[in-house]
Amino acid sequence: GDCCRFALESNYAAAFQRYFRLFRSAQFYIVPKAYNTGYTDQGSITPTSFMWDVLGVSPGKIDPSVKAAHNHPKLVDDLPASVLRRFQQYMDSYSGPQILASILANSDATLFGHDGNRSEPSIAAWIAGHW
Repeated sequence: GDCCRFALESNYAAAFQRYFRLFRSAQFYIVPKAYNTGYTDQGSITPTSFMWDVLGVSPGKIDPSVKAAHNHPKLVDDLPASVLRRFQQYMDSYSGPQILASILANSDATLFGHDGNRSEPSIAAWIAGHW
């Protein structure tokens, strides 16, 4: 397979632009990965329980033995600093927090866990801290 396929599939900026041309942006709920993997605290509100409320459905049964988070080393612990820095620069160049924030700030998408301030700096900080 293509060694860079993961990067192309991570081009959220292009995906958001394409989706927002085809659908109303208010139809989208943006939930950064950290909210689904337990790497951030959103209190008792999980993305799943939030969506149950939005859809007006009763909560399903949750099996506490099933978790999304797995014990993997963090990239900062697994890669040399120079490689991690180059990787981050590469990813940021086409789909980083600043680029995503410029798209999302001008949308009506719901930003799960965000404080509601639709400024680009606020959204970029939210993305950087939770993506």
